Amino acid sequence: MGLVPVIGGRRVLAKAVGFVFAVLAVGCSAPPTTSAHTDGGGDHQVPTCQRLNGPPPPATPTTVATLRQAYFCILDNWADGKTLDNRVLITGTFAGLTQELERRGLDQAAAMPPALTGNHDGDWTSAGEVLQRVVDALPADPQVRQAVLAAAMNGLVASVHDDHVSWRRSPGERLPSLGVVTSVQVARPDATLPLFITEVEPGTPAAAAGLQPGDTIITVNGVAPFANGQLNTGVLAWVSTTAALTSGAPPPRGPVQLALHRPSTGQDQTVDLTPNDLPPPPPPVAATALGGDIAKVKLTAFAPKAAAVVCSPR
Repeated sequence: MGLVPVIGGRRVLAKAVGFVFAVLAVGCSAPPTTSAHTDGGGDHQVPTCQRLNGPPPPATPTTVATLRQAYFCILDNWADGKTLDNRVLITGTFAGLTQELERRGLDQAAAMPPALTGNHDGDWTSAGEVLQRVVDALPADPQVRQAVLAAAMNGLVASVHDDHVSWRRSPGERLPSLGVVTSVQVARPDATLPLFITEVEPGTPAAAAGLQPGDTIITVNGVAPFANGQLNTGVLAWVSTTAALTSGAPPPRGPVQLALHRPSTGQDQTVDLTPNDLPPPPPPVAATALGGDIAKVKLTAFAPKAAAVVCSPR
């Protein structure tokens, strides 16, 4: 399945939705592009990003070829793609991979990135061969292989360290969530304490429990979000579905206990929340007529074709 770029303007942001890797730009110029790379040193060229016409087809298993497609799509369409160090992407891919292997007790000595030179095509050829060998050595269970490759994909997209990057295997996939947005959404080296709630989504477990923006998270399941000033990414993944996806961890499904401090009242409280599936996302573009020839247009999400809708004269 192809990856979808929508390019234009000064800075490119990316959001992956299933096998569709949508690259959305701030701007209303430049048509989508595709590019190709030599596939494994062969003579033919394989496109890395293709426009998807019509609704997405049903999700199929994630493969090493899917990882390759996302890798080159980022390098070809990211704002800093020309200078982006491809070795960071490959290292992130293996970080997600090995984390899931260790979690499942399936760690392999061969699950390490090969020597990398900084050559986009050559490095992926070497890395892809290692990845395929690791996958081939896994149990034949398709669910296990899917989970391992999904973790590798999440490690790949997390390596760019951008809050607008996430990945879902299917655009219609419903993900469990507590319903809070926190001051840190993805594992970043510059994250600073405290971890606090910035938004509570209506109709979610957090809203039902009375959580409010500004509440400081003291512990999650008895563990502090920061230790010695360093963010505990595992703790963040318990709270944030986005953090779980971008770290390669499974989204939170079991009960989560939060110890909170409310600065406005000075009170502390402990709540037990069970994640539920997020509701369908709102339309990516909303518009309100203000009178005359003026309208308020709000881009609510980075989604395929959203920029075209915003820039439409209608």
